[in-house]
Amino acid sequence: MAETKRILIIGAGMSGLTAAITIRRQLPGFENFVIYEEVDDIGGTWKWNTYPGAASDVGTHWYCLSTDLNPAWTVSHVGQPELFAYWKALVKKYQLQSHIFCNTRVVSARWNEEHQGYDIQLQDMLKKEVKTEFANVLISANGLLSVPHYPSQFKNIDKFKGDHFHSARWNHRVDLKNKNVAVIGNGCSAAQILPSITKDSSVKITNFCRSPNWFAPDPRTSYSPLVRWIFSYVPLALRLYRDRLYINHDLSYLRTAASHKNPVYEKVLRNEATELIKLKAPKKYHDILIPDYSVGCRRMIFGTQYLEALHRPNVEVSYDDIVGVVDNGLTTKRGDILPFDVIIFATGFVVDCFPIELRGRTGLSVQEFYDQNGGPYAYKGTALPGFPNLYLLTGPNTGHGSALFTAEVQSNWIMQLIKPILRNEVSSFEPTEDATKSYNEMLRPKLENSIWSGNCSSWYRTGHSGKVSINFPGTQTEYWWIMRHPVWTDFKAVNDDKWLSSRRTKKATKRIVCLVLVLLGLRLNDGYLKTIIGSTWKYVLDRIQQSSGLI
Repeated sequence: MAETKRILIIGAGMSGLTAAITIRRQLPGFENFVIYEEVDDIGGTWKWNTYPGAASDVGTHWYCLSTDLNPAWTVSHVGQPELFAYWKALVKKYQLQSHIFCNTRVVSARWNEEHQGYDIQLQDMLKKEVKTEFANVLISANGLLSVPHYPSQFKNIDKFKGDHFHSARWNHRVDLKNKNVAVIGNGCSAAQILPSITKDSSVKITNFCRSPNWFAPDPRTSYSPLVRWIFSYVPLALRLYRDRLYINHDLSYLRTAASHKNPVYEKVLRNEATELIKLKAPKKYHDILIPDYSVGCRRMIFGTQYLEALHRPNVEVSYDDIVGVVDNGLTTKRGDILPFDVIIFATGFVVDCFPIELRGRTGLSVQEFYDQNGGPYAYKGTALPGFPNLYLLTGPNTGHGSALFTAEVQSNWIMQLIKPILRNEVSSFEPTEDATKSYNEMLRPKLENSIWSGNCSSWYRTGHSGKVSINFPGTQTEYWWIMRHPVWTDFKAVNDDKWLSSRRTKKATKRIVCLVLVLLGLRLNDGYLKTIIGSTWKYVLDRIQQSSGLI
């Protein structure tokens, strides 16, 4: 394995660390890889989101690496401190410390055709120094939830003389006690923040909402010491429990997809979700809390603590449109000036723009490529035509129940493309335009007919109302299936010395052998000999199919 080849990973969040761990496991002895992280520590989402009540809304035994299950989780949906500690422990376990450089921002990258790699501009965030580095393979793990979003009506937020911050940049120095606080937004983060900060009755909260959300019953449970002991010491117990969560996620997707195509079932789900809101929320808010769009069109909120917190006398919900900021508060569309001491933005993230000026073989940037295609667009959500040796983790249309499942599946796929490069058999791979178009044409009707393309605005869609660019229109199993092996005919290879064509020839030869074996199997006579030869034939056929990438 050629040590001169270099892999650079952008971001030390969950996806970036997953890629690094996959390198450790699949490329033993390879050390020429590096991770650059813009901030002062690893963790990504779970480094930044330290707001009160921050926790995973995906079952934690599913929201961790399949290679590193953790029997010690205390609850089914753990909070930020436990998740952050999990990733810190993995960095130590896989000895990644010397490969991670924090406080270093990737400013830009440009494909170098002559040297078959990327010239990358880096900025030291402490010293403000800029340097250039080269990498043969570039893995972008910026993360979907990394750039805070601020609505346009708050562009003059600096006029406000009080404290203001985004939920993903929580200012722990600000004491909310005896303060009049505006919480902007009512999505998943706000639904965790509001119940936590309103426990103090001296904190007066006005929650400004754009549109209502559907809620699901709280799935959180605690794990007793006995259960944790079983997970630790009973063979396969934890693995089977995780598999159950995996199956439940796929079944949940199928139920939601079925409701979109079955008006009767959709009505049943809507009635159940409506009754949950009526049961948990104050009656005075029922009319404004019940959505008019289909269940599943936007991301559901798991748990009803938010609805229950609305019973507290120090909480008020407002659907008044905010039009601007003044020095002591906010102005609404009705002309009211509402005074506040603190403004907290729980307004999500910028998910449809690529945050780095990254230019490929034609000089086009990733963002310009997205713009040409009406929003984020990629081959299997992972690679882009015109951008050799560039791979996107949790890229366009890869969204599932667990971002870590996606990152693992993608990382395993990426390694199969990286290995020939490290062996100097190929200089670069990039998907063809035809393959990329064909893949997205396959997705398009599924996305257009999906629950997410309904009558709601959501972060799943480009510009909140355009094409669905986040989610994959299928189960997690379907995405794993299409990402088992690269389809080599979908790629262009440079300096391959006929490697790609020879691989195609080998695969074609194996297909012919498979066909011959099939015909042989059909010609076998009944009886004991058929049973023996047929079993052997089936075993050989399965092995050939596996090695050739047919299954």
